[in-house]
Amino acid sequence: MKTAILDTNSVVQSLISESPILLKAEREYDKLILETVVLVEATYVLEKTYKLEREEIVTSLRQIVVQEKIEADRALYFEMSEIYRTTPNLSAVDCYVFVRAKSEEIDIITSDKKLLKKYERR
Repeated sequence: MKTAILDTNSVVQSLISESPILLKAEREYDKLILETVVLVEATYVLEKTYKLEREEIVTSLRQIVVQEKIEADRALYFEMSEIYRTTPNLSAVDCYVFVRAKSEEIDIITSDKKLLKKYERR
């Protein structure tokens, strides 16, 4: 089985410039690994650099995550992206940390009051 791992640039460029990089990869590889850290960084880049709205970012990245050849932690990403989409005062990284802490039933060490408030309400 021919496998490759996607980086942030390939994900962002496929969405911003309609680059054929992912289409080519899907034809060439049987499995494409998409790490959650790449999705989090892509979210940050799309929001801060390209000024996309959260709804558009989540919709676009979810379309990639659900593709058959993509191997990703879908459950984690879907939960994280839903919190990101609906909680404008938390960053994508905060949402990721929140979901990891919640799913593993561990505490969060932070001085971020917004994140702590969200975590205490879980």
